[in-house]
Amino acid sequence: MRHFVDSNVFLRFLLKDHPVQSPACFAMFERAEKGLIKLLTTDIILLEIEWVLRSVAKLDKYNIVDKLQHILLFDAIEITNRNILNSALIIYQNKNIDLVDAYQICWLQNNNISSIYTYDNDFDKVKSIKRLEP
Repeated sequence: MRHFVDSNVFLRFLLKDHPVQSPACFAMFERAEKGLIKLLTTDIILLEIEWVLRSVAKLDKYNIVDKLQHILLFDAIEITNRNILNSALIIYQNKNIDLVDAYQICWLQNNNISSIYTYDNDFDKVKSIKRLEP
């Protein structure tokens, strides 16, 4: 049986900001690492985590990337589109592009789509994607 992990569990674990919930989250991830439970989450959850870390916790991009990479490197949790998220983090870290836009760029590339209709100029920063306006 697999168990879905929501963003607030990751956030309690990453931020260590709750005296009861944070250690409980740590213990849950330890059980997963030992193979006692199976965990999964989605790419959307990691995008939500980035938003909370940036907007609410006010972390800088370096710390956000570090925390998200820890999640992505944790093999004991199944994450949908892990490879796209890994690529998106590289773009997010190296260019002045939102993580959601970086994710879209990597998703487009992964699906052999080379253009996007958008008014968002961030897409002009990646040469492999052609930005089109309606």
